Amino acid sequence: MRDHLKTLAKLIFRGYRLSWIYRLDLKTLRFTYFPEHDLRRITRFDVEQCPDGAINERSWYGGENAYGYGLWDQGKLVCMCWFWNHRRFMDPKLWKIAPNEAIMVDLLTVDGHRGKAFASIVTGFAAGQLKLDGFEQLVTWVWHSNFPSIRTFEKAGWVRVAFVVNLPLFGGKRVLRLKVSSPSLLGDTRRACRRIFGG
Repeated sequence: MRDHLKTLAKLIFRGYRLSWIYRLDLKTLRFTYFPEHDLRRITRFDVEQCPDGAINERSWYGGENAYGYGLWDQGKLVCMCWFWNHRRFMDPKLWKIAPNEAIMVDLLTVDGHRGKAFASIVTGFAAGQLKLDGFEQLVTWVWHSNFPSIRTFEKAGWVRVAFVVNLPLFGGKRVLRLKVSSPSLLGDTRRACRRIFGG
């Protein structure tokens, strides 16, 4: 019976999103240095020139009002993240960001280089650079059951601040939105959604 309910819910709310919202306070951030790693700011051009298809196809994250950061290993770009400012990020049903905030919209480590903490290193480098650029807060979202990403962010000091549920009606433009930010309710809300939609 539960499986039938999950199937029906996914059909009705096709394209649903169950997201944890995380925040990092840059005002209290202490700079971390990674002298043993090749870390740099990246541009859309850098990504377009990368021979790795998994990286190359994400070049659209760059451009105006975007901030990119990459990690090179043996001369190859193997991990990167992108942040957008409030002028570029336009998804109010997920979250709204202020002018002093940037939101991480992409984080990728290519196959063969996972398990080396590269994602944590590149996001730590990005946070320091964005603080130098004048940002005070960083925001990101994580799919509710993406436990590797959850561990990465929490280990890096990001704090879970909300759980956001987006339920499009039959895949249409109308979206039911629920935001839970009370610490005492976050766990109950996530468990309820997981029972309905599964992992």
